Amino acid sequence: MTLLSRAWPHLLLASLCLGLASANVARPGWPAALAAVAVAGLAVVVRRSAWRLALLGVALLAAGWGWGSARLEAIDASPLSAQVGETAVARVV
Repeated sequence: MTLLSRAWPHLLLASLCLGLASANVARPGWPAALAAVAVAGLAVVVRRSAWRLALLGVALLAAGWGWGSARLEAIDASPLSAQVGETAVARVV
């Protein structure tokens, strides 16, 4: 049993996490999501399992990058973003 045959779920999850983290460096937005769809569609057509796994990893990376960018844009548009860095006393019940 090869390492790739045992660790493929972890590799795919790592590529998704790397895509989410990449949104902190650059925010491509919708082009990354479209690239993810295109690469995932290509992965369906490919017959070799090693290439299919690599293409799915790239698709998950691009999807995570697009998703992370959308999340950060939503945080930037939040009405509470003006109060970032302020402190106050609060009573939470």
